[in-house]
Amino acid sequence: MSRVPAGVLAGDARDPARRDPPMGPDEAAAAAVLHALAFAGPEAIRPWTAADFAGFCESPGAFRILAPEKGRLDALMLGRVIGPEAELVTLATRPLSRRRGFARALLARFAIRAVALGAETAFLEVAEPNAGARALYAAAGWAEVGFRRNCYRLSGGGRANAVVMSCDLGAVPAENAGDRQTDWV
Repeated sequence: MSRVPAGVLAGDARDPARRDPPMGPDEAAAAAVLHALAFAGPEAIRPWTAADFAGFCESPGAFRILAPEKGRLDALMLGRVIGPEAELVTLATRPLSRRRGFARALLARFAIRAVALGAETAFLEVAEPNAGARALYAAAGWAEVGFRRNCYRLSGGGRANAVVMSCDLGAVPAENAGDRQTDWV
């Protein structure tokens, strides 16, 4: 089990528009372990490496929200804002931590951060076979708006289509943070 590094893991709750610090090697390693656990199995997309996480977090407009609990990383979300648009790039929850409100809370905090960074609308792509994630996004107010053929490489070989979803960030109430009470941002 990878340990979550001490210190600020994502942004600042008092100032959601503040740029995140670079992702250090321990944090990137913990994120990669979580992502590999969350995206396991032949129907899953290829998980990100520590280098993928660190590199993304250095890109313009990138931000992250990490959910540590009991010294380990249980959920994470990466996003970016460019102009009036935000992209939810990845959201992952440790399998044993699912159905505890992490993903709903991360989605709500994604919207808060994206708006603070100037976004008005958001989009994401999700693998078509990932029915659980598609249902989560739909329940949070995201609508299916497009489709990309053979967008994802699957761990077990083959490819999966991507469903493109969008959300009007002005329509997401701040109180939609889910029922998960946390001290993480």
